[in-house]
Amino acid sequence: MIDAERIRAYLDGRLEPGEAEVVARELDTLPEAELERLFAASGHRPAASSQRPAATGQQPTFTPAPRAFHEGAALGSGATGAVSSAEDRLLGRAVALKKLRPRGADEPLDAFLVRAAAFRREAALTASLEHPGVVPVHDVGSGALGEPAFAMKRLDGRALAGLLGEGLPPARAADIAIRVADALGFAHASGVVHRDLKPDHVWIGLHGEVTVIDWGLAARCGEDPRRCGTLGWMSPEQETGASADPRMDVWAIGGLLDAMLGHRAPRGLAAVVRRCRAPQPGDRYGDGAAVAADLRRWLELGLSQAEQPGALVRLWTALRRSPGLAASAVLGLVLGALAVGLPLARGQARLETARAAVAELASATPTDTGSIAALRRRLAPILAEHPRLPEAALAAARLDAAARVLEDATRQRLLADTLDALDRSWRVRGPWPEEPAQLAAALELAGVFAMRPGQPCPAESHPEAARLRRALIQLQRARLGAGQQPEPRIPAVLAMCRDPAWSALGRVIAGAVLLTHDLAAPPGADLEAALAMPATAELVLATFGPDARLVEAARGLLAADPGAFWPRICLARAAVRRADWAEARLHALIALGRESASLWPRLVLGYAALATEDWGALLAESTFAAAANPDHLEAGTMQAIALARLGRREDAAARFAAIAAAGHLRWHQAHRDGHPMEALADAAEAAGLALGDAVPRLTPLVPVR
Repeated sequence: MIDAERIRAYLDGRLEPGEAEVVARELDTLPEAELERLFAASGHRPAASSQRPAATGQQPTFTPAPRAFHEGAALGSGATGAVSSAEDRLLGRAVALKKLRPRGADEPLDAFLVRAAAFRREAALTASLEHPGVVPVHDVGSGALGEPAFAMKRLDGRALAGLLGEGLPPARAADIAIRVADALGFAHASGVVHRDLKPDHVWIGLHGEVTVIDWGLAARCGEDPRRCGTLGWMSPEQETGASADPRMDVWAIGGLLDAMLGHRAPRGLAAVVRRCRAPQPGDRYGDGAAVAADLRRWLELGLSQAEQPGALVRLWTALRRSPGLAASAVLGLVLGALAVGLPLARGQARLETARAAVAELASATPTDTGSIAALRRRLAPILAEHPRLPEAALAAARLDAAARVLEDATRQRLLADTLDALDRSWRVRGPWPEEPAQLAAALELAGVFAMRPGQPCPAESHPEAARLRRALIQLQRARLGAGQQPEPRIPAVLAMCRDPAWSALGRVIAGAVLLTHDLAAPPGADLEAALAMPATAELVLATFGPDARLVEAARGLLAADPGAFWPRICLARAAVRRADWAEARLHALIALGRESASLWPRLVLGYAALATEDWGALLAESTFAAAANPDHLEAGTMQAIALARLGRREDAAARFAAIAAAGHLRWHQAHRDGHPMEALADAAEAAGLALGDAVPRLTPLVPVR
């Protein structure tokens, strides 16, 4: 039953969404007199949070009622969010509700935060553009899960993309382009650039209205230098990551007009398209308003300013508008045409043939360097014969842009493959001789250390940012493990990361120290922050020795993924330290299920075999480990001990000679700190392998080249 208190809570917006809907439905069933009585009895005063009187003491003249939107079917999705139909329960009208898409399972946190910021910017920018050609924003708030959301006008009709196959008449195409250009011109005058104009983002209403939608990639003029948009509709400078500029939208308007005309525009409109699509931004119209003005000129006079009409064209236009003048000039025009028309016609025919050939080339979609080269060979003779033909110059510019995009994509793919291979090498081989040099070369090639004031952090803005951050930690671990000086630029790069877990991990690696063969992580708040995020926590386990805090973190990660590789290796190595061979074998065998060729679980199983004097198992495990990394001291020592115990003395001596000469095992005999290699040194001596008289010294587990 509705009472005054519930009415008051409803009007103050203090009810949960579900309860508010129940109250709204009950209110709809009451007669008007009863409604007035209840509202009067509630003694309602507006909630102070949003309706506080002005500082002057003047009371507000309007109090908005609380609103509830009932979400319906999905309508589509954009660059930042998803759109669904909804009902405005307060006003009883259909609206469109756009909500930020949740973070995907594989979406890095930094990428999600960038997308969330873009969503909020879209809501603010769209709401600020009050123009008939921009979809109105009704309200801004949050969804049921607390995600940012905003409600806007529900558009009926269909996207312009659905009309392109119908072949629009020139006048209809020009009219649509004018209204698109008007909307964008208004945005440009307000300092906003759309940057993703395409047929899917132009809506044609049931009554012919034209609306530009999806401002998710919009930016203020001169801001946000990055590569964004839709390939095939973005301007050449967008493909290279230029700052927002109205002439980017002008390029896209030309593309829309060309597509609506089926790439067969009349002369005046063709000139507008060419000027919009000029390769250099300075050769285009300045903004959408300038495009709209020239298109209106074409509708009124039959020619556009972009044609740069000469005296003859202007005269012909005047004749069309003045029948009396036309009658008196007919004879002279006919005679003049006979004298000069035939040569011009032949030249015009060659020019139209060239344009048709260029149009065919422009319709092709090159996918590799070979197809780009073939298109360039076909375009070369056309450019030689018609060097001033704008369509040919534009086609050449598009091929150059496609080549740059393909080159960037190839370079990015090679970098990703290289970083993945280096990361997996650590999982499979452990440290290897060339590891520090190969990691440093990959990071230098990616430009991670080329930081300049005012530019975004390369380890965040690069397309392969997540892989590069892992490689930075891997390089620092590899240098320290090899006895080299740490790379001082790594903590500085990671300190620029907006994600607190990564910046904390940068400080942790900066404070790491090498204890025997394992890096020790400094305890404190930074380590806790790095262990709080799964991606950085897994990397911590792969980087540092298995202390008590890391063992606890490993058990936590296994709760989410029981087969996770590095948590199992951490727990297995910790079990070796305390001689718990059953647990060590359990974790190692599970880890082998994830990475069957890895050295790490084989070393754990080797230590277990050594402890139980199972020499056959020791030889098998050490042989597998040596296959993964022939230079690894632990694997080589285990193999020599097993060979000696199985009576293969000559093979054992040959395998052990270089190990003994390094003095490494002598050092472990002299410095007892609980490292498992102390047991290997004792077992080698017990097996009759001569440790020699080399000077005891601690060397890396693999030599560095």
